[in-house]
Amino acid sequence: MTLIFMKRGQTTGAHGTACSGALATLTLLFLFAVLPQSSFAQRAASRTGVSADYQVGAVVIQVYDVNKGSETIAELEPGGTVTLNPGQKARLRIAVKTRKGSDRSRYPRALFVPARPLTAITPIRTGEVGGFTFLSERRDNRRGRQVIDYEITDPDYAVPSNLVRGQVFVELAEVEPPKPAPEPPRVDPLPDTPTPERLGVTLFEDSGFRGRSERLYSSDRNLRDNVVGNDRLSSIEVDRGCVARLFEASEYRGDYAEVRFDLGDFESIGVRNDHVSSIQIDCSEDATRYDRDQDQRERYDRERSDRDREERDRYDRERGDRDFRQGVTLYSDSNFRGDLTFFRDGSYPDLRRTEVGEKRASSIAVSRGCVAVLYEYPDFRGRSVEVDGDLDSLSRTQLGSDAVASVRVLCR
Repeated sequence: MTLIFMKRGQTTGAHGTACSGALATLTLLFLFAVLPQSSFAQRAASRTGVSADYQVGAVVIQVYDVNKGSETIAELEPGGTVTLNPGQKARLRIAVKTRKGSDRSRYPRALFVPARPLTAITPIRTGEVGGFTFLSERRDNRRGRQVIDYEITDPDYAVPSNLVRGQVFVELAEVEPPKPAPEPPRVDPLPDTPTPERLGVTLFEDSGFRGRSERLYSSDRNLRDNVVGNDRLSSIEVDRGCVARLFEASEYRGDYAEVRFDLGDFESIGVRNDHVSSIQIDCSEDATRYDRDQDQRERYDRERSDRDREERDRYDRERGDRDFRQGVTLYSDSNFRGDLTFFRDGSYPDLRRTEVGEKRASSIAVSRGCVAVLYEYPDFRGRSVEVDGDLDSLSRTQLGSDAVASVRVLCR
C-alpha cells in the first residue's frame, strides 16, 4: 500500500482535494479485497480456541459419556470409529457446522439404526430428537466393530447430499481380565479338644486328673493289664450320661462306689486311692434316667473326715493367726492339703508371690458369710467362678484345678 502525504499549506484546489480523497478510498477498498483472508481467520481461531478444520455445512458425529454428565468423548466424521470400554454408557448426536472457523453448530433431527447382528452395544434410547443412547458391551461373545447407520431427517439444514446418510463404528477396548487374588497363606487349624467317639470314662493314676491316663468305653473285671494298672487309680473323668462303679477287688467284688461326675480324689466316696481293681461302666439309656449327683455331694459332706478340719486348724497354728475370723484358704492339693495361703476380705490381683502360687490351687475352704471369686488370669481377667463353700477339688468347677491366678474375697 502506498500513501501520499501533502505538506501543510499545500493546495491543489477544491476539485483536486476531492479527487485525491476519492482515489485514496478506492485504493484502500481494493487492497482489502485482494489481500488473503487466511491470516485473519487463523488469528480469530487462535483467539477463540476453536479448530477451523470443519467447513460450513460439515457433519460431525459427537460422542458423549452419559455417566459423566455428558462429557464429550470424541467428535467423528462420517465413517469414523470410536473405542469405548465395556459397560460404558454413551450417546451419539449429529452436529452441523454453521460458521467456518467457529465451534457453532446446530443439531438437526437424525435417526440412528444399529446394524444387525448387535455385536458390541445394547440400545437404550432411540429417536430423531436428542440422539441415540446405548450401552457398550460384548454380545454373544462376538468380537469386532458395531456398525451404526445414521440419516439426517431434518429438511431445514443445507447439508451436502453425500453426508445426509452415513455410518459410524463402535469398537470395544480390550480389557485384561482381573488377576486372581492371591490365595491366603495356609494356616493349620488349632487342634480341637478330642471328642470321644462314644461315651465312656478316663482313668488317671494320680489325684487331680494327673499322671498316666487311659480311656475306657466298657467294663473291665481286672485292671492288672491296663495302662493305669491295678490298685493305682486315684481320679476319674466320667462323661455325662455315664455311671462308673469302682470296686476294690477284681471281678467286681468288695466295696464299691458309684460315680456319675468327674472326681479328682476317691477318699471322700468310701474308696481309697490306689485301691481300685475292677470297674463297671454303664452309658446306656437306663443309666441316664436318673441322676444321683446331688446325693453323692450330700454324702460327701456328711462323711467328710475330721482330718480335713484338722488341716485348717494346722494352718491357724502354723501361721499364728489366732484372731482370724473370716476369709478364704487356697490349697495346692485336693482335700485341703499341700501348700496353702489365707486371704482376708479384699482383692489379690496376682498369686505368684503367695505360698500357694499361681495356677496351683486345687481345693478351697471358704468361711461362712464369705464368697471367693476365682479368676483364670492375673488382674482379674479371663474366666471366673464364684465359690461360697468348701470344695475339696476345684476340678468340679468350670475353672478347674491348677487354674487360679487372681482372687477376690467378699465377706459380710
